Formats: sequence, structure tokens, C-alpha cells
Amino acid sequence: MTSEDPKSGAADNARYVIGVDVGTGSARAGIFDLAGRMVASAKHDITLFHASGSIVEQSSSEIWQAVCTSVREALSQSALSADEIAGIGFDATCSLVVLGEGGRPLPVGPSEQAERDIIVWMDHRALDQAERINAGGHEVLKYVGGKISPEMETPKLLWLLENRPHIFAAAWQFFDLTDFLTWRATGDLSRSTCTVTCKWTYLAHERRWDENYFQAVGLGVLADEAFARIGQTVVDPGTPLGSELFGYEEGAFTGARRGGKAGLIESAHRGTLFLDEIGEMPLPLQSRLLRVLQEREVVRLGSTEPLQVDVRIVAATHRALSERMKAGEFRADLFYRLNILNLHLPPLRERAADIAALAAQLLWRTGRVVSFDAALKALDPVMPIFTSYAWPGNVRELQNVIERISLELEDPAAKPLKLTPRLIRSIAPELEEETMNSNQESLKARSRKLQADEIRTMLDSFGGDRGRTAKALGISKTTLWRKLTTR
Repeated sequence: MTSEDPKSGAADNARYVIGVDVGTGSARAGIFDLAGRMVASAKHDITLFHASGSIVEQSSSEIWQAVCTSVREALSQSALSADEIAGIGFDATCSLVVLGEGGRPLPVGPSEQAERDIIVWMDHRALDQAERINAGGHEVLKYVGGKISPEMETPKLLWLLENRPHIFAAAWQFFDLTDFLTWRATGDLSRSTCTVTCKWTYLAHERRWDENYFQAVGLGVLADEAFARIGQTVVDPGTPLGSELFGYEEGAFTGARRGGKAGLIESAHRGTLFLDEIGEMPLPLQSRLLRVLQEREVVRLGSTEPLQVDVRIVAATHRALSERMKAGEFRADLFYRLNILNLHLPPLRERAADIAALAAQLLWRTGRVVSFDAALKALDPVMPIFTSYAWPGNVRELQNVIERISLELEDPAAKPLKLTPRLIRSIAPELEEETMNSNQESLKARSRKLQADEIRTMLDSFGGDRGRTAKALGISKTTLWRKLTTR
């Protein structure tokens, strides 16, 4: 997939394209003319994290920075201007990127380091899951050579669901690394036919995911969501991305629909358009959105004719846009055009008083209780567990836990509903683990504070002399300083 339309704007006179390839150890960028001759290239190394259990992980944030650095260096070497670049395309390893709401990284392994949000292609933690999938002999497997490899994406997802259910529940999107890069460059969630066919189990010849396969292997939740987290829009190789908002004209690119297609902005004429995670929108798209707000007109890809639109924009983000503006990642003029009425919605962890009502409403919707009040009463014994948990996946994670609980419960007409802390621990063990970790951290923090207070008291008794204080305590001055400053 490419991230710009080779027939529009500055691309009309462009004679060069950029190709980006992310391998296991580096990100590489090359600039080519339209005859395929390379005029410049650059590469930037990326880190591999190894752990026991055949675990190999990477950071999507580091990889994106490596891609940006390589592209900038190659462009500098070529002495070309950005206006001479017609488009950019991406290729990468068969690695799984796991992102939470708003594109924040989620830890995929026991390190619990959020920046390690990629299960690398060579990671073999999912051997057991791959063997179980293959033992099922589903018809879909004949399209991946008869057997699925643990290096492909569905075994990795099954491992994540079985071993880190809270991360699976908190995930907003599961990307193949190539599709992550195109999303990061354009904000478009479309997946490439190549990636989802070769690395997942998408049936390209039928243009669909096989729901029965996902149900059979234990990943039915993805099918139940209509595959919203792994790709509802799958496009052919070479399709320019970014047309979802602005639409395109007939013939704008290979595979373009006859008669063209209206984008979301055009379709929302005389109405309201909600743009989620506006803070993740790439700068080129920000410029085009600003034109829509300023001029009240939109230009489809492949066209030079503006179309008048009257649309109200409601935007949301979890990012601090003021910080992104300082970093040059968000346009200040767009911010001031959008920031007319500002509403702050705090995360669920800061709204503990709302958790009971939200959980009860979600449980009532499952049909396992006869009323909202009955749901409140049923959840009351386990509410201390719910309110002490941080809910990193916010309401989506709460909904996932409630749905897991509902599957374990009897029909309310057949048996009274009874929830206990013990039952919750068996259904969603991550709730207790997180609470225990939080409590342990709290105890450690209090212990450090008491120790620091005692050291300050002794320091005062020695008239502020750190050398004498450290000697009396039997520690070095460096350790003394660290204990006084560590929180």
C-alpha cells in the first residue's frame, strides 16, 4: 500500500517514490525514480528484546522513529524536495503489533514494559497454539500451505488471549507490522491483501475472513466483533491510503471504484462527523483537514475540483495536543480551529464511582439478569475488586470482563445469580494480579518514604554533613543521595 495519491497535487510532477523495508535488525529506506533506479538509501538499526520461553519482542515506537530517520537521511542524500516524491510504500516482517486505545503500546510479554508491544516473527512462544490449530485441520489451512506456522499471526493472538487476557481485552488494534506502518503514516486502518492473506488467514479469493475458522480455534471474539480489530477493510497492493476521509475520483488508482467514492467528510455534508484519536493523524492529512475547516471545501484524491461541504467536526484524543504541538507533531492552526468547546473525559481508573453502574449496565445487556437493579445487587460482592483495578483498557476491558463473567453464569430463570471474589479470580485473574501489584508498589513506596525520613533525621543530627551521615549508616554517599531522592 502507498500513502499518497500519485495523480493529485504535487505528485503530478513527481518522478520519485520511496520504498521502506523493516527487517529484523534495521529499517531501510530507498528513493527510486520511476524506472526503478535507486538514487539514495539509508538505514537505521532497531533493537531486539529476548527473554526465556523463545520470546523475541520489539518496540513499534522505536521502529517508527527508525523509519522516519531513514527516510529523512535518504531524502537528504538525494537532494530532492518533498514535492518531488509521488508516494511511499512499506514492507516488513511477519510481526504482530498490539496497540491499546489511541494507539498506545501494550506489553505483549512478561516484562510488562509497554514499549515492547511487538511479537517478532521469529518469536516461538505460540508453538502449542499452532499445533492445536493444525490438529483441528480446518479448511482454511489449505490456503497457508496446509499448516499454520507459529510465526504467523493467529497463533500469536491465541497465545495472547490465553496467557495475557487483560492485554488482549485492552487491545484496540492488532496489526501486522506492515499495516502498522501504513496506519502510522496515514491514519488509515485498511489492511493490505498481501499481509492478511500471507501472514494471517484472510481468504483473498473470496474477499473475506472465515468466521468459522476463528470460532473453531478459540478466537471467536474477533469474529463476534466483525473483525474490527484485525481489519474490516482490506485493499489491493498499491492502493493509495488516506481516501477514507476525502474520497477519490474514478481512475484515481488501480482498483478505484467506477464513478469514484465520496469520503467521510463529503458524506457528512450538513451533518456531524466524529474523528476519533485526532492526535494520531499524520501531518499531511492534518493540512488537508485544516483546508476543509477553513475553506469549507474538500478535494477528492485524483481531482483538482473542490466540493463545498458544510460539516460539524467533533474530535477526540487521549494525547496531550499541546505537547504534540511543541514537538511539531500536531499543527497549531488545526488545534485552534478544532478547540472551540473542550470536554475532558477522564479514564475509568479516575472514575471509580462510575464503575458499579457501568458494570451493571453491561451485565444487564447480556441477558443474564432481569433488571439493572438485579445486576447491581449481583455485582456488589465483587465491586471492591473492580474499583481497585486500574482498567488500562477502560470501558472496552470492563465490557470484556463482564462478557467473560456472563458466560460462566446460569440462566437467571433456572438459578439465582451468585458472584463471589473467588469466582471472579478464576474468570479474570488479571484483576487480582494488578491489584496485588498495585498494593505491593504502594507498600514499597511507603517503605522508601519512611527510610528517607529516617535518613533526613540523622542527616540533621550531623548538621547536614552527608559524609558523616553515610559513614554512620554504613553506606556510600552515592547510595545516601539515591535513597533521599528516590520516590
